Amino acid sequence: MVIGGFAAFGLFWAALESDLEASGKAYSHSMAETSSNAPRIWLVDGYNTVCAGLLGGRDRVQWWSTQRRAELMERLAGFEGLTDPSSEIWVVFDGASSVQVDDTGSGRIRSVFSPSADEWLVREVRVRASDGSVAVVTDDRRLANRARDRGALIVTPQEFLRCCPKTPPADGPPV
Repeated sequence: MVIGGFAAFGLFWAALESDLEASGKAYSHSMAETSSNAPRIWLVDGYNTVCAGLLGGRDRVQWWSTQRRAELMERLAGFEGLTDPSSEIWVVFDGASSVQVDDTGSGRIRSVFSPSADEWLVREVRVRASDGSVAVVTDDRRLANRARDRGALIVTPQEFLRCCPKTPPADGPPV
């Protein structure tokens, strides 16, 4: 009986996801679709983007490290979507307390540490998404659904990072 319940739930879930994708309400929003009406505020689920975007979901050794955060912030500095002077990127990482850091010196790309990155992102979407100009970058379906329900566009880390070209090191060949 229990096995039958799990099987029924699995079939229900597969049908639900299929219906969402067919109706165009899949959790990811294509960057091509957002380019014509580009969001002004980009809220990035930091460690999720490190894991799913930079590491491709593979080797997770030290993915919470300062080095990985710096690697992400360096990539974001090349983001091609900051064409509007009022555009900005906020990257939130899970951390013990809320601390804001301007990692790039540009004033347009900032990182934040919060006890719950997900809650911080949902709260910011609630405050900022009144005009539909907010995008959340995450591969976390639950977070994506919560943010979308509050008016945010959802973009996967992979799609987002495609718009953040790797910059060559100052003293080396292109990456």
